[in-house]
Amino acid sequence: MDITTLINYIKETEKISLIADENLLSQIAMRSPFIFLNCILKVDEKDIPIKLVITSEFPEALPKFLLDKYDTLGFLPHIEPNGSICFLEKESVYINVEEPKAVFQASVELAIKTLSDGLNELNNKDFREEFHVFWERNKYISNLNVISLIDIIDTPKKVQLLKDNRRAILFDLDRNIERQKRIFFKRTPSLTKTGIYVPLLEDCDLTPPKYDQKWSVDEFVNWLKPKISLQNWKILTEEILNKKPERYEYLVLGIPRNTGATILVGVQLKPKKRTNHPLLEEKTGWGLSLLDISRLDMPSILPRGGANVDLQKKKVLLIGCGSVGSHIALMLSKTGLGFLDLVDYDKFKIENIQRFSIGIEHVGKSKVDALKDYLDKNVIGINISANNKNFNDFIKEGNINLSDYDLIVSATGDPTINLSINNKLKKLKVPFIIGWNEPYGIGGHALLSIDDLNGCYRCLFRNRYNVASFASSDQSKPFYKKHLGCGEVYTPYSALDSIRTSELVVRLVNSFLTGKINRPQLISWIGDSKEFLEEGYKLSTRYANQTQDEMNKNRFAFINLECPHCGKINDN
Repeated sequence: MDITTLINYIKETEKISLIADENLLSQIAMRSPFIFLNCILKVDEKDIPIKLVITSEFPEALPKFLLDKYDTLGFLPHIEPNGSICFLEKESVYINVEEPKAVFQASVELAIKTLSDGLNELNNKDFREEFHVFWERNKYISNLNVISLIDIIDTPKKVQLLKDNRRAILFDLDRNIERQKRIFFKRTPSLTKTGIYVPLLEDCDLTPPKYDQKWSVDEFVNWLKPKISLQNWKILTEEILNKKPERYEYLVLGIPRNTGATILVGVQLKPKKRTNHPLLEEKTGWGLSLLDISRLDMPSILPRGGANVDLQKKKVLLIGCGSVGSHIALMLSKTGLGFLDLVDYDKFKIENIQRFSIGIEHVGKSKVDALKDYLDKNVIGINISANNKNFNDFIKEGNINLSDYDLIVSATGDPTINLSINNKLKKLKVPFIIGWNEPYGIGGHALLSIDDLNGCYRCLFRNRYNVASFASSDQSKPFYKKHLGCGEVYTPYSALDSIRTSELVVRLVNSFLTGKINRPQLISWIGDSKEFLEEGYKLSTRYANQTQDEMNKNRFAFINLECPHCGKINDN
């Protein structure tokens, strides 16, 4: 973008004009990536002085329009602290860079509309929608990083706050937060403070403090009181503030957005001795700081990551935590699942590092302990149990009831073990998913068996051959390889294959637990067979004769009504 072209764009665009001599401007050489021009925007027949800023990256980077001060026209939505007019959220917006003049003209129109809507109070509701943004940009915001784990409800309640010098966690009084301490604090937090959560009215006028406005306690209280319902004010004064002479040093405000979500902001109150709470008495002289609060409670954080809050009450048992199983554990932890029990008797060895889901610092631990340790420190909202034993010993101990699980998943990769588990679970009528890889990345599978319906893992085996397999039953040599000897046998496939199969399994888990599917089915993915064939192996007719779409359509065709495990179910 050169300045002559920009001047022409301005001349050819309605409602914007230059405040300068054109001949002088045309002689300016670009000494930086920026062009700054003083202009006038015509907004509702008013002349508004602005500074136009365009970079050399235009039109990929849109022009900026800045007021002299953010409150030159009053305190309006969508004006940044530096006076910049925020006229477009660029995420997912297509900008036709082949028509830069049209991009410039559209930007001018949008900037003018933003100012017009603000001056005519047509977008005042956006103060509520973006309240957190205004709050966190206040000049006097505290540098304390506050994370909220409290449940959002419609009535006031007491809460607690754990803090050290740089971070604080808000939590409900009945919450066990030992795990959160390990996640958020390197050392034991030094202070425990009390606080109050106060939900605000849904339909109240809600203008935040200006960016450079420092509230006194009385100004804050006068702003707050009209925004609390009479019922909640009664709860505050009769059940919380007057019960004990404690000092509630923190107030957490729940601000309902028009979209249905709730914003949390807070204030830190610095009390004087022998004075009432400032919500009960004027001119207490208490000090006040604004707090920026990030919500990490499950209803807030799970949808942002595509997880499902409804899965918080679901309980899954995962048997086998190797290459496929470890990736399943990580993926399940991100779905919103509430409880995951891990069972595996093996250790995480250094030679497994390329296919395992977590890093080298966990080598030497049992696989289940390594995964639990990682998930406890890195994932919020899931409760992990680690059981370093094989499945049969896990059952024999008698501490669990398989029927208590909403779903059991096996990623052992061992057909004999899977058949044994399948037989037990069909008798107990417990839903079951098995996931496994094919050698050399030719594919992977996930099979869902449901309660007392026909269709299970045993249905796949005809004359001891798994009919779902992409490898022919007639092979000249086994698929496994030996790393060091008989004790180090492995089947060749990559971490990418394990991730793909794990995704197949976890999507099936999610669909079943959320009620989207209710029939037993076999889901497969087809990989590249080049290396498999080069090694001298043979493909099955299922691999050779069906496309991915055909396999998806035929996902119910595996059911064997003569199956020894499920074929007679509906006759009993």
